[in-house]
Formats: sequence, structure tokens, C-alpha cells
Amino acid sequence: MDKQITLITGTSKGIGRALKEYYISQNHFVIGCSRSVVDDIEDSYKHYSIDISDEHAILQMFKDIKKQYLKIDNLINNAGIIATNLAMLTPLDIVDEVMKINYESVFLICREAVKLMKKNNYGRIINFSSISVPMRQMGELAYTASKSAVEMMSMIYAKELAHYGITVNIVGPSLTETDMTSDFSSEQVEKVFDKLAIKKYSSFDDIINVINFFLSPKSSMVTGQKIYLGGIN
Repeated sequence: MDKQITLITGTSKGIGRALKEYYISQNHFVIGCSRSVVDDIEDSYKHYSIDISDEHAILQMFKDIKKQYLKIDNLINNAGIIATNLAMLTPLDIVDEVMKINYESVFLICREAVKLMKKNNYGRIINFSSISVPMRQMGELAYTASKSAVEMMSMIYAKELAHYGITVNIVGPSLTETDMTSDFSSEQVEKVFDKLAIKKYSSFDDIINVINFFLSPKSSMVTGQKIYLGGIN
């Protein structure tokens, strides 16, 4: 296939759906996955309805990708969940779920994608973090810990994969108007904005702008880097 093949997780809604639609419009062949069944099948899009916390499902998806498409050029790990509660009130099963989806699945998807990328000595990986990491907000311990783990993993992957021509970078959006943030109170939103230089929501275009920089073939010297949106005070 002559088109760039871009794998994006969490494409059924929110940021992931916006990324899917944008990269299809940029003539990429997009492979997406989510728990939801997606009906809007397009010529330049393949969807896998899987639970990314299920290792077997991920491995089966990559087996099929290898068989049908032979390669992956770009990987955008967008899917994730958030859990907010004071640490002493957070059940261990919630911590396990957050780490499994936000960190372990990203580790596994990166690992399997790299096996296809290294054959062509080229790849671009972008992993989603969050401004919650530098902010260290109370009530977000499990979520912030999972995203901190993603950041460290990405920086180590960047070192391990550099000689294969594969870059690994991190984007940390500010608050973005999605289902994930729809339950935030106005007080919670204001607390976040108080710590930002740019006191507004990230748009999908803001996020895409950073991802385009990391995905560019001209960014071959940019790896192990992170960009937070909004300007952390």
C-alpha cells in the first residue's frame, strides 16, 4: 500500500474520532480500534472492535494487520480512561483498571507496532499523556500515575528504538471538551485553568498541530520529547 498506514486507538468518539477523520482527509489509511462497534465504514478506514485491556485481542488485531497490510507507519495511542477520587478512597480494582488501560495497553500496542515498523526502518509513535502529570492534582493519583508511567515508558522506548528510525514522543493536551471531561464541575475546570497560561480548552486542531509535528518525516531528530498544551504555570 502506497498510503501511510496510521493506527489510532479510541477512534469511536472524542479526540480519537477527530484524529481518524483528519488523517483520512490527509490520504492516510487509518486503522482504528475501540470497544464500540463502528458502522461508518470507509474505503480508507479499518476498524477493530476490541477491548484494549485484553492482551489476546490486541495480539489478534496485530496478527490481522500484519497479514493484510504488512506495515504500520504511524501509531497514535489516544485511548484512555480517567478516575478521580482521593487516594485513600480509591479501591485497588480501580487503580488496576486505570493502569491496565492507560499504561499496560500502550506498552503492548507500542511493542507490537514496533515489530512491523522496524522492518522498514521507519516509524512515528505518539503517546498521549496529560497536563495532570506536571500539575499533580489532588484526587487524580491513579490517573496521573498511569500517565507518568506512559511518559517514562515513551522516553525509554525512544532510546531503544532510535537506531531503527522510529521516534517516540508525547503529547499532553489541556482540558478538551470530550465525554471524559463532561462530568467536570465548573469549579474543577477553573482550578485547572488557574494553573495554565492559556486559560481555555484545547481544541482538536490544537492537538492535531502537535501530532503533525511529531509525525512529520522532517522530525527524524525529535524523539523522547513531550509537549503540554496550555502553558503550565
